[in-house]
Amino acid sequence: MSTIVYACRGCDRPPEPKKWKGPCERCGGWWNCVPRRVSDEGQRKFDIEDGERVALCLVSEDVDDAKRVPIGGEFAAVDAMLDGGIVTDSVTLLSGPPGIGKSTLMLQLLCELARGHKVLFVSGEESIKQVARRYNRLNLPDRKNLEIINQVELDEVIEQVEDAHAKVVVVDSAQKLQVMNDWGEEYEVGSPKAIKHAVDAISKYAQKHETAFIVIGHVTKDGAISGPRSFEHDVDCVLYFDGDESGTERELRVSGKNRNGSTGREARVRFAMTATGLVVDPEVADGP
Repeated sequence: MSTIVYACRGCDRPPEPKKWKGPCERCGGWWNCVPRRVSDEGQRKFDIEDGERVALCLVSEDVDDAKRVPIGGEFAAVDAMLDGGIVTDSVTLLSGPPGIGKSTLMLQLLCELARGHKVLFVSGEESIKQVARRYNRLNLPDRKNLEIINQVELDEVIEQVEDAHAKVVVVDSAQKLQVMNDWGEEYEVGSPKAIKHAVDAISKYAQKHETAFIVIGHVTKDGAISGPRSFEHDVDCVLYFDGDESGTERELRVSGKNRNGSTGREARVRFAMTATGLVVDPEVADGP
């Protein structure tokens, strides 16, 4: 919980005398009385508007470390790779070759998270019945907090995420989202403009509502991530899931971009694909 107090925008102190307008007795600024949010513990929370110029040293005193949602359970090794879990106001791109098991990995991950959080699987690649068959095949436990929707219209996806009060959302996939431009015209599905617009909208929602998104992205024939060149730059973390398609070995790794954690050879987890899904390989889960 928090309450609203009033402070001078110039010096961030209660105005003296307390009044709505006129000069601040301390800094001499005019029309500077603005609302500030204060937590129950008395810590000042800055409400910074877009385009507002502020003293960075004041804001830095008010900023907590990135909040994370730990996955836990069989995916504790993924938490370690991500320095403690998924950052709540972030967008993560998960890419990898087709058929390698990205959707299976995300379904298992959401099932673990659903033990304590509301999570949502947005499926544009498969029908709900197809995902449900995989859920049964993997023999995953019942999780009422894990919901699924078959939707590709971006505006509807955002609306459903908000209605679900989901803490973590998986979008499968970026290339399937239908996106409208500012003039009400639909971008070509899977085009660079459609993907960029979708990621921008998802990022804004994630930051405003402290919701973590994992967006699955396709790769081209040469293994590059499909979409605009800015795709990887517009997200907070890039994960790559790869392995031997003819065998059982799989590897999840941070692929060069992680604003809130580690990268490099240690930022990886290896799995074995079994009849009941992905299992962390205990011999190599801690690194190469």
